[in-house]
Amino acid sequence: MPVQSMRNALAVDAERERRGVTKQAVADRLGLSWEGANKKLTGQTEFSLSELVSLADWWGVCLDQLVARSVPACPVYTLPVCGEA
Repeated sequence: MPVQSMRNALAVDAERERRGVTKQAVADRLGLSWEGANKKLTGQTEFSLSELVSLADWWGVCLDQLVARSVPACPVYTLPVCGEA
């Protein structure tokens, strides 16, 4: 499994534990068996985007926060004024 997928799983599981949510509750939310949810939470299989969105919505966090992703600041882009090169 790719490193980022493992990081995502660990971050989601940490958020689950922080909120006191059981693995069975995650399984129920995602329509999975306990075993299926456990495989995703331990990084054995990947979460789909729709699963991550469902968990983020449930817990009221953005996807970046859910997967512990730091978003780099975007550089400010300014359009040139007409006639300038």
